[in-house]
Amino acid sequence: MFQIARHSLLIVGLTLLSPALLLAQEESISDSTIQKEDTLSSYRYKALKQAGNQLFEEGSPFASLRYFETALNKVRGKKRTADMLYALAKANFIIRDYDLAKMYLDSLRNINRDRVYVLHGFMLSSVLMFQGEYSEALEEFSQFIKTSNRYKSLAYENALATHRMQSCQWALNQEKEVNEKVLWRAYHLDSSVNGPSSDYRPFFTSNSALTYSQLRNTKEVPYLSKNEADYPSQVRITNRQDTTWQGSETFFLNGTDSLMLHIGNYASGVNTSSYFTHCILDSMLNSECVIYENLQDSLRKLGPSINLSGSSSTEPFYAAQGSFGRLYFTSNRPGGYGGYDLYYAKRLEDGAYGVPVNLGPKINTFFDERTAYFDIENNLLFFASEGYLGFGGLDMFSSHYNADNETYGEVENLLKPVNSSYDDYGLHFSPNGQFGAIASNRDSSLSMRNPHCCDDIFMLNTTERSLTVIGQTYTMNNEGRVFLDSVEITLYRAEQDTLPLDGALSPTGDFNYNIDFKNQYMVIAEKPGYSDDSVSFSLDQPRKAQFSDTLYVELELQKIDSNFNPDSFLVATVYWDFDKHMLREDAIDSIKKVYNFLGQNRGYGITITSHTDAMGSNRYNQLLSERRSQSVYNYLLTDLGFPKDRMRWNGLGERYPVAPNRLPNGRDNKEGRQLNRRTEFWAYPIR
Repeated sequence: MFQIARHSLLIVGLTLLSPALLLAQEESISDSTIQKEDTLSSYRYKALKQAGNQLFEEGSPFASLRYFETALNKVRGKKRTADMLYALAKANFIIRDYDLAKMYLDSLRNINRDRVYVLHGFMLSSVLMFQGEYSEALEEFSQFIKTSNRYKSLAYENALATHRMQSCQWALNQEKEVNEKVLWRAYHLDSSVNGPSSDYRPFFTSNSALTYSQLRNTKEVPYLSKNEADYPSQVRITNRQDTTWQGSETFFLNGTDSLMLHIGNYASGVNTSSYFTHCILDSMLNSECVIYENLQDSLRKLGPSINLSGSSSTEPFYAAQGSFGRLYFTSNRPGGYGGYDLYYAKRLEDGAYGVPVNLGPKINTFFDERTAYFDIENNLLFFASEGYLGFGGLDMFSSHYNADNETYGEVENLLKPVNSSYDDYGLHFSPNGQFGAIASNRDSSLSMRNPHCCDDIFMLNTTERSLTVIGQTYTMNNEGRVFLDSVEITLYRAEQDTLPLDGALSPTGDFNYNIDFKNQYMVIAEKPGYSDDSVSFSLDQPRKAQFSDTLYVELELQKIDSNFNPDSFLVATVYWDFDKHMLREDAIDSIKKVYNFLGQNRGYGITITSHTDAMGSNRYNQLLSERRSQSVYNYLLTDLGFPKDRMRWNGLGERYPVAPNRLPNGRDNKEGRQLNRRTEFWAYPIR
């Protein structure tokens, strides 16, 4: 789960919370006049900026985005534009939408304003690291460290950047080595287990049953309220059928109905007892978590030695060590080595717990340590940390425990595919050692916001390698991307069989397949009233950051306009500077001509369709094309007052070039790419 360390200047107060849990507090200023309006476009830049900053500072980065985005589309002048680009970069960085954060950070650099904002380099280098671009990240970290040394207020960011820089070099060296010790394959559990919000802290109760914590599973309600009856977080359980983990249900804990809100981090203990965490959030999104013991016939909050007032105690794990066992947990109590540390407390004969003991500097670092898990049979401590050399974010580590002198050995990174360049934590193995589970926001995670917003459960096993393909179907409308339901999904073995291997109507538009590496496959999505889309894949298909043998794909089904008329025609085309979605002066002149044409021809509406060149990833370019269309749409609506019922827009990314992006000799075709960076205005008759 995502967190910001306590000394960071980027944002204060978000501790040990998933980005999805931030949604639970999005209504913190719902009584504000500006937030009650259906549209924000009528407000001035200053009011939008003030409201966005207020939401961000109160711990609602999701809600702040719409204010900053509206302000960016209204603003003129380099300084104000740069202020909004920086605000949007910060908010998207906090919610782990790294593609968008990088787009805004790159835009700041393109207008030569990046050095004005001291945290620009820290965020950009961190994003590059999370995306696995270690060489580029090294350069950016180096530049940031040179600048940040001049500011005492950036001591924490400087220390973290220095550590991440060392990790980038370590990760590059790891990529050059063949790791023959990797025994595990990691694959993503499907949407019957993982929800669109965060899923975390897996725990095997048997070889065929896995409990885990989940934020409320919904796509329809993106913002949660503390007053709602359902728990935003609850413990769930999934069971294995043969080799497949599928389906889940609520795992009821005795007596927890009275606690409400945030129940998670379940772990079973001695005899019939178990442990879980209950967190209380205040209006500023500061959390205080406490640990409960769930007995067969009662529920008790552990004493003040464990649940120290004024600090959080969370992520419990019981291990049958010694005479009566030990309880490991995570806490940010005073006296630690930095951030969140790992502690244990011995269970006493009467069932109470003794004074907690810090695991010491051999395990704990200046940064955060999380999710302790002790393997009794092998005397191995597993834990998550960003304080050791790793691939990015939290990685999982192990250390051998010497019971004779109660000391820990060398800390070892568990490497890929257990770890990735994103956050990986909460590792736990089944009793027979054949399965493992981990929480991560790595590539292929499901999410309700962006690919890395929320954590999902990934399964580890030693069975014959296969490729897990998960995906979603969507369409585009004036509001942007919309997920589809009731989509017919069919799987084929490409170029071999004409009969489908699998086909079914997906009520939610999601799909999930496990396939072998020996063949090439194709998935086709179909829905009445929409165009079909398909994708082919195999092991030989190059895939960036293939840490988990899991491929995430999206299929776009375009709605077929029943009012389509061949009399539709192209009215005008405007062009864009590289990697930008701000209108150029020549574009504004062309848009005004389109506006005049529509004013003289009231029987026509306009479709705004934007494209990009092929520089950057497919998703990045898709988002950029959408923002270009939004900029045009907002200018026509807000600046020129054109009625929105005569406009529609979409973005098509890099898929439809009108000129080659590269010359026949393979060199960059700058002129061709300029022609591809365009927005087309298609007039259509209104009936």
